[in-house]
Amino acid sequence: MVLRRCKSPAKFVLTPLGLALAGLVLFADRANADVAINKSFSPISVSVNQPSTLTIDLFNANLSPANNVTFADNLPAGVVVASSPNVTSSCGGTVTATVGSGVVTLTNGTIAQAVSGVPGQCQISVNVIATAPNTYVNQIPVNAVTSSQGTNPLPANATLTVAPAAPVTGNKTFSPNNLHG
Repeated sequence: MVLRRCKSPAKFVLTPLGLALAGLVLFADRANADVAINKSFSPISVSVNQPSTLTIDLFNANLSPANNVTFADNLPAGVVVASSPNVTSSCGGTVTATVGSGVVTLTNGTIAQAVSGVPGQCQISVNVIATAPNTYVNQIPVNAVTSSQGTNPLPANATLTVAPAAPVTGNKTFSPNNLHG
């Protein structure tokens, strides 16, 4: 709803467009919807120091683009940007994913507007590794994404399961069995 001052001093006036109350009129205009976010790891199960791709999807259901999109994804302790980050982005702006750091950021990005009822979308991907076996839950909390169209009203979670590195085993044999020197 949008509040507009009415010139009439009427206390209550019902109009086809809204209700006037003490000189204010409430109009039922379209309100901005917030942006949505989702995230995932692929693969979801890896060994220690094996890369997994973290993908962050951003959505905009508004009829105009979401500009100045900014967020920081603080990775769980023990998860860092891989030595080959392979950063990709369709969000514009600047993506920062420094090798060995625990943070992935987007500044001044853009999410396209909705078209024919289909939300606009952009995506960021970066390779990460875990330095110890564990189950890691990565969360971008509520209101962590900011934009010209609002914030994210729901958190985004992704789980990465990391197993210990498998020991190297093997046998050695010689052929022929007898060696002469």
